[in-house]
Amino acid sequence: MLSELKTRKVKFEGQKMKSQLEEIRQQIDQADHDLLEALHRRFELVEKIGEYKKLNNVAVLQLDRWKEIFESRPEWGKPLGLNKDLIQEIFGLLHQESIRKQTEILDSE
Repeated sequence: MLSELKTRKVKFEGQKMKSQLEEIRQQIDQADHDLLEALHRRFELVEKIGEYKKLNNVAVLQLDRWKEIFESRPEWGKPLGLNKDLIQEIFGLLHQESIRKQTEILDSE
């Protein structure tokens, strides 16, 4: 077992390695920014749905729609090589926030 242990460097050595790492980190930062913008757009739409439900006296929780999302999103992630459990957890959190936002809208005057 000890013979299988591998030691790894704690830091990058050399400017070229640091430069490549920084470039990749900048790409990750941009991807994170894009992800946050997408979440913002999604929650703007959630608010529209909340307003529509309020106007039409419709309940916040639509169980059939939730089941559809919970089943389809991991399927959409599969060809992208995304972990099914991660996708379900992310969309579970998104759904909780959607319910919170819509409830807030329905309860407002």
